[in-house]
Amino acid sequence: MDLKLAKTLQGLMEDTGEYAEIFYDYSGRCMYGKSTTGLIVKHIELLIAVIIESPDRFVDDDSDPVFPDVGKIRFDNVGAEKIVY
Repeated sequence: MDLKLAKTLQGLMEDTGEYAEIFYDYSGRCMYGKSTTGLIVKHIELLIAVIIESPDRFVDDDSDPVFPDVGKIRFDNVGAEKIVY
């Protein structure tokens, strides 16, 4: 995911009082050495709920997607947490 999306999601999670940390150089499964920005969260379910409950943060005034890749996020386990990328 791009950094702007990661910061938006981090802000939404922090608004709920939940932990969210940006990871700047993550190389996930099947990325073959490429890296991207990720967001480490404890509760992936809450992140999904926040996205669903905040559609106005992801579209502009014409209902065009501001973050077209928000529907393509993936996640991996990182210990007891998840990284969304």
